[in-house]
Amino acid sequence: LSACSDNATFLSADDLRINLWPIDLFDGNYKQVYNLVDLKPSTIEELTEVITAACFHPSHCNLFGYSTSKGAVRLGDMRLSALCDRASTTFGSSSGVPQTGPNGTFFTEIVQSVSDLKFYGDHLVAARDYLSVKVWDGRRPDIPVSTIPVHDQTIRQRLCDLYENDCIFDRFRLSWSHDGRQIVSGSYGDTAKAMDINAGGVFT
Repeated sequence: LSACSDNATFLSADDLRINLWPIDLFDGNYKQVYNLVDLKPSTIEELTEVITAACFHPSHCNLFGYSTSKGAVRLGDMRLSALCDRASTTFGSSSGVPQTGPNGTFFTEIVQSVSDLKFYGDHLVAARDYLSVKVWDGRRPDIPVSTIPVHDQTIRQRLCDLYENDCIFDRFRLSWSHDGRQIVSGSYGDTAKAMDINAGGVFT
C-alpha cells in the first residue's frame, strides 16, 4: 500500500496488478477501483515476472514507481495513460529481461529481483535488490547514480547455500535519511546498515 500526496487516493499492489483506490469515494463498490498496471498473461505459462514493490512519488500525485522480480524499476505517469503497462521511464537495462550476460550465473536473475524502492525529492529513486542498493536519477535513467553493496563478500561466496535454504529469496526493505545523503537497509546478523550515497561507504 502507498498513499498519494493528494490524500485522496492510494495504491495497492499484488504479484500481478497495481490498483488505484479513491479514499473519499470508496463505499465498498469495487467498480470505483482503477487498474494502473496489469502483468497477468493470458496463460500461466507466459508469466515471466511479478510485481515486487510499488509506491507513489512523494509530491507528484501523477507519478508512481514499481519494481519486478526480474530487476525492472519503472515509473508510471497517469497523465500519459490511464493504464500504465508501458512505463514512462525504465531505469537502466532493467526492462524485465534477464541480465545474465557472458558473466551471468544461475543466481543472476534471482539476486537482481528488486524487493523495495523509495523516492527522494523530485528525481531520485533508490531500489534494493538482494546484494545491493542502486540509486537512480529520473533525469538520467540509463545508469545509476550510485551502486552500493550491502552484504560482505561472504554472502556472494555462499549463494549456493543460501539458495538451498531459501534465504536467497529474503526480501529487504530500505529507507532514506531525512537529508537524502544516506540509505538504511537490512542485512544478516540482526544488522541494519546506513549507506553513504556519495562516498559509497557502508557503516554498520
